[in-house]
Amino acid sequence: MNRVPRDIRTLVAFAFAASAADASLVTLLPSIRRDLALTGLEAGAVLSATTLAMLAVAIPVGLVAGRVGSAPLLRVAGIVLPVALVAMALAPGLPLLLAARGAFGISYGVLWVIGPARLAAGGRGARGTGLMIGASGAGWLFGPLVSGAVGGAVGWRWPLLALAVAAVPVAAALALERIPTLAPTPLRARDAVALVRRERAVVGALVVSAVLGVVSGTASILVPQLLSDNGLSAGGIGVVLGLSAAVWMLAGPLSGRAGARGVDLRLAGVAVGVLGVAWVVPVVSVSTGALVFFVLLSAACRAAVNTLAYALGAGARAGESSATAVVALMNVAWALTALVSPLFAGAAESDGAVRLAFAVTAALGLVAAAWMVTGRRVAAAPA
Repeated sequence: MNRVPRDIRTLVAFAFAASAADASLVTLLPSIRRDLALTGLEAGAVLSATTLAMLAVAIPVGLVAGRVGSAPLLRVAGIVLPVALVAMALAPGLPLLLAARGAFGISYGVLWVIGPARLAAGGRGARGTGLMIGASGAGWLFGPLVSGAVGGAVGWRWPLLALAVAAVPVAAALALERIPTLAPTPLRARDAVALVRRERAVVGALVVSAVLGVVSGTASILVPQLLSDNGLSAGGIGVVLGLSAAVWMLAGPLSGRAGARGVDLRLAGVAVGVLGVAWVVPVVSVSTGALVFFVLLSAACRAAVNTLAYALGAGARAGESSATAVVALMNVAWALTALVSPLFAGAAESDGAVRLAFAVTAALGLVAAAWMVTGRRVAAAPA
């Protein structure tokens, strides 16, 4: 078994720290709302600020990385992470909180554009991206547990300060680590678009990313509300989501091993198809047992699809610059649908059409899977 290079371990640690911070904010948001007297719309804006920032920086990061390399951007992102967390912890009101969440989103966006491309490089493919997906799942598992316990005891600001302190060693490691990089290859925006026109595997990766955005946005609105309507307490919902994070943490690396011989469009399509089938469960039943089963099954499928999709997109192009540009486009596709789908899911929930929302999401996944599986053969991206 090959030893994981030190710079890759540092990048995986960055993914864990950033994901733990993101998950902690979600856990602490009710307390933040009470303390800062935020409306529901303002609380939604706080959550959306990170996604909007990720959307805004995705393409610029991909293009800039092609000119200066990924190392300088990673170092800046590492420094921004603890600074943004401190600003969130000290925010006296909504304006600074939004600004801090936006800064966090910039750091998070750099991580999720450059990280998958670097981890898939060097012949690692799905094994590399699986490490990042697993680390993010671990962050979503442990972040809420720690922040919930600390926040309940001493208030919501202290967990964010503690996370900022914990992120400092990661920032220091990124600053001091000699991050190997290939000679930068300048890319223009039209070059990135040309990749989509030439490479069916890239189109497939973008389609998968868009489906994942719909899945993420729809689930975040409907599942907690349905569990609550069934009588599950906030603590019980937290346990279910914690279990799903644990499943995600394990499924990422495992799916990376499954794709160790290479990821092609058909393999990724099969994974998307299984995800689509999983979304049929709440179409059939929205009982508590069915929803818990669905949440766990969907978490495993989403982790696998994320792992394979990043390997497919990044592995479709040789060279770090081109791979980073593809991942940037994938993140744009994800962010756009993740921002829009909660609006439709919320409307469906208000109209009593939640099963229809689940059915439409399942159909999107199955249609995408059918296109990927039945299309002409595309060479596998290396593992």
